[in-house]
Amino acid sequence: MDAKAVLRGEEIPADWMDLIEAIHRKKGSVLILGASDTGKSTLAHLLVIQLSQMGNVVALVDGDIGQSVLGPPATIGLALFESAIQQLDDVQTMASYFVGSTSPQGHMLEMLVGIKRIVDRAIQLEPEIIIIDTTGFVSGETAWELKFQKVDLLKPAHLIGLQRRREIEGLLRPNQFRPDMVIHRLKTPEKVRVKSPEQRKSNRSRKFAAYFREVKLYKKSLEGIIVVSPFKVRYRGKGLNGVLLGLNDEANFNLGLGILEHMDLHRGTISFVAPELDSDSIRLIRIGSIEVDLFGNDKTHRS
Repeated sequence: MDAKAVLRGEEIPADWMDLIEAIHRKKGSVLILGASDTGKSTLAHLLVIQLSQMGNVVALVDGDIGQSVLGPPATIGLALFESAIQQLDDVQTMASYFVGSTSPQGHMLEMLVGIKRIVDRAIQLEPEIIIIDTTGFVSGETAWELKFQKVDLLKPAHLIGLQRRREIEGLLRPNQFRPDMVIHRLKTPEKVRVKSPEQRKSNRSRKFAAYFREVKLYKKSLEGIIVVSPFKVRYRGKGLNGVLLGLNDEANFNLGLGILEHMDLHRGTISFVAPELDSDSIRLIRIGSIEVDLFGNDKTHRS
C-alpha cells in the first residue's frame, strides 16, 4: 500500500472509513495495536488528517520508538493539530520522552511511563481526540504483558487491532469486557508493504543521521545536573563514549538527544555533541542503551 496515496484519500479501505466515523461520533483516546507492517502508522496519520478535517482538535502520540515520525528514534513524541491539515510533513513536536533504545525489549518500564507521561501531557492540551501509535512488538509473553498493561494504563475509548489473520487476538480478547471501550478489529490491507529488518534499520539510521546532521560540541559542568544510568551494568568493561543521551528538563521531558564524547564524574564534567538546544535547561541526563554515530549507525549494548 502506498501510504501517501492513502493519506491523500485515494485508497482508503471501507472499514477504515467506518472507523473514522465511529471515532468522530464517540470522541476520546484511540490506541492502535498491530504487528510490524500492518499499517499502524499509516492508519494513525490518516485518522489525524481525516478527523482534523471533520473539525476535531486531534493530538498524535507517536509511541513507535523504532520507526518514529515525531522526533528521532528512541523517543515518544507528541503533536497537536488544532485545525484541518492535508499532510503530516514538518510537524512540530510539542513534547518528547526519551526511552533510551529503539526497541521495547528490556525497556518495558520506560515505555509504559513514557507513553503515560506523554498522553497526560496531551490531555492537558484538551484535544477532542488522541491518536496513540505503538510499536510492532506483539509476539511472546513479554510483548503481551507490555500491551496488556498499556491498555490498562491508558484506558482508551477505542482499541484498534490491525491484523492479517488473528495474530493479535490474544491481545484484544482480554479487553473485551472493559467498560467504555470499543474494540475495532481491522484487517490489514493486502497492499501494505512488508519491510525487511534491514530496511527498518536503514530507516532508523537515516532518521538519526538527519537529526544529527548539524551538531555542536557542548562542554558542561555537572553541577545542577543529575546523570541517570539505569543501564550501567551493561557497560561493564567498556567505555561510554558514543552512547546516546537523553538531555532532559526538570520534569524529565526530553529537550534533545546527544552523543557522549566524554564524562568525568570525579571532576564533574561532561561533553557531548547535539543539535542546537537550550543546554542551560538540562537538569537530567539519561544514559541510553545504544551507541549512535553522526552517520546514524546504532549498536545495542549487550551484557
